[in-house]
Amino acid sequence: MSFEFFIALRYLKSRKRERFISVLTFLSIAGVALGVAVVFFVNSMMNGFETEVKSRIGGTISHITVYGYSDTGIKNYQELMGEINAVDGISGAAPVVLGKAVVGSESDNDGVLVRGVNPDDISNVSNIKNHMFRGSFGFEPDNGLPGAVLGRGLARRLQVTIGDTVYIASLKGRSLSLGMSDVKITRFRLNGIFETGMYDYDDYFMFISIPMAQQIFKLRDSHTRSKNKLLSIGNPLIEPFAMNYMLPAENYHPQDPVSAIQVKVDDPTNVQPITKRLDDRIGMFYLVRNWVDSHANLFYWMKWEKILLTLAMLLIVAVATFNIISTLVMVVLEKQAEVAILKSMGADPGSIVKIFMTIGLISGVIGTILGAILGLGLCWLQIQFKIISLPGDIYFLSFLPIEMRLVDFIVISVVAVILTFLATIYPAFRAGRLYPLEIIRYQ
Repeated sequence: MSFEFFIALRYLKSRKRERFISVLTFLSIAGVALGVAVVFFVNSMMNGFETEVKSRIGGTISHITVYGYSDTGIKNYQELMGEINAVDGISGAAPVVLGKAVVGSESDNDGVLVRGVNPDDISNVSNIKNHMFRGSFGFEPDNGLPGAVLGRGLARRLQVTIGDTVYIASLKGRSLSLGMSDVKITRFRLNGIFETGMYDYDDYFMFISIPMAQQIFKLRDSHTRSKNKLLSIGNPLIEPFAMNYMLPAENYHPQDPVSAIQVKVDDPTNVQPITKRLDDRIGMFYLVRNWVDSHANLFYWMKWEKILLTLAMLLIVAVATFNIISTLVMVVLEKQAEVAILKSMGADPGSIVKIFMTIGLISGVIGTILGAILGLGLCWLQIQFKIISLPGDIYFLSFLPIEMRLVDFIVISVVAVILTFLATIYPAFRAGRLYPLEIIRYQ
């Protein structure tokens, strides 16, 4: 044990006439501990939210999407899916037809993002079936109407439930100058309602079968276009809002184009290199996009929110270090005589500075350790018992998510110790500049 460390420990020990300094020391340690615990807990909370959001997005949508450069879609997509599945790291692929339309009911209507999928293949690229709120994820027809699946938010706005009829209106490939009589309306029976907890999906997504989506959005080859049937409702010559209902085609050809290929990877966190390999293989003819790039703005915002919130919480630790400054100043004033004696016995100013820096560092390290233990305890309690709950109708979770990361804990602890070290500089150097002769003269 060094001379400076031994003296610092002696100064930290309480004596009756120095009870006030002991109280200040306790308060400074408690302040650092509380600040570190709060930073730990808030940082773990942000980690939990980030993981939950990425898990929801990565599980609901495909990790990679391959688009065709032409508006006519991707033809011979079965062959393309074979090439995609041959890339290392890819676990599944499924075709999808994408489109925008108006969905309506007897109560209301709204814009919607339509996804035409095969219910048997969707599990290869998405876990949307695990988020069913009511009904099932299927498009089986009922009373001549094909099935559809809506997000819960969209179903709430349309005021529909399982078994109700909804319709899709699309002007894809049609001229607006032809009037409302040119709008083709396709009726569906609502078979299922899903809820992912993600606003963008629950409020604006609608799933239908691939054949119906190909028919609505005109992704049909010439050999199947003649299969479409129109049922006129009203007389367009005398009723300006008369429309045509489009009935399902009797069949469809398996080589009708699709809009894109959805791809699932083995490790969603390692999607970038897999995207690069896939792009090198087919990128000359197709556009390859992954889920991280598609949500880059969201992840960028979440990253900076975590950084700024952590910095704001570290201000609590910084404020707590002012207690260390005041405590050390009081110790310096109280120990002037002892400092003078040490200097008269040969202690140089550097040793005096080290003594008081050690006092501050010991307080800071003890506070950091206690804060880490308290922060870990709070995180463990939240993980085990879900003490802090969230309103499920507002958030996509019913409890506050927590994810502890060792790297974050180490960084926060190191920063806390550095802040306490900086707090010791002024009082320590002030002690080092004391003149022993003047102090002894007035004692």
